[in-house]
Amino acid sequence: VVVRGDRLDRMFDYLPYDRVSGQWNGLHFYEESYDNMLRNTDIHSTYDGIVVDSSALDRTTLTLENSIVHNCQGYGLKTTNAVVNITNCQLTNTLHDCLFVDGGNVNINATTMAQFYPFDSQRGAALRFSSVNNPLQSLVCKNSIVTGYADDLLFSESEKDSDHANEFQFYSCLLRTPKVETEDSIRFKDVVYEDVSDTTSYGLKNFVLIDGDHQQYDFHLKEKAAAIGIADKTSMPSTDLTGQQRDDTPDVGAYEFVATENKEEEK
Repeated sequence: VVVRGDRLDRMFDYLPYDRVSGQWNGLHFYEESYDNMLRNTDIHSTYDGIVVDSSALDRTTLTLENSIVHNCQGYGLKTTNAVVNITNCQLTNTLHDCLFVDGGNVNINATTMAQFYPFDSQRGAALRFSSVNNPLQSLVCKNSIVTGYADDLLFSESEKDSDHANEFQFYSCLLRTPKVETEDSIRFKDVVYEDVSDTTSYGLKNFVLIDGDHQQYDFHLKEKAAAIGIADKTSMPSTDLTGQQRDDTPDVGAYEFVATENKEEEK
């Protein structure tokens, strides 16, 4: 299912409105809306892609699977004190954060969070989570990519000396953030930290196409991507966002690398 704006014309000869952010308001799940599921859904060119309001934490508000939220003039997915599960998804290119978790209970697996929003240099993070306004009961991120243009795309926010410290864990992820060497380092297991000085296999070099001038993006992995082969097979979905079977050494993020499909781009 593709959910998009209704303009079919072009802003410029090379740029259809379908590639321009802010064309419609996006999806909003309110306080008493539970057990929602979005599967195989493409949401793009919105203001906020998906907004999830605060709700009871004994029920799941949203399950997002095999879906894309891309090119938003606000947040990609903003969830406030709710239970949200995200698997095999692409959350990319937003003015604010691609994913903002404001408290609650959130599980992320096999997801690509990439921040290459081209219209504003003050773009947000790829992933931001906070316990400032609402306790973060749990954030677990597995087998996922957090990357983008900036040197640091992962942010954690909590009030100093708060009783509601962030509860989070990262497993088998590729992260564009400085290596964690504080007491929180135990929360990062089998992660690879991107070297921002390496321009051959990290950041935008993970992906087949990042073309901000023409607003064209393809977040499938390139052959030399650092994301290849570093996922945890035991917790990885057997197929990727497109239904491609993952191999015995799966790749982190929403897409499994397939050599034949990227042949032209690698020349």
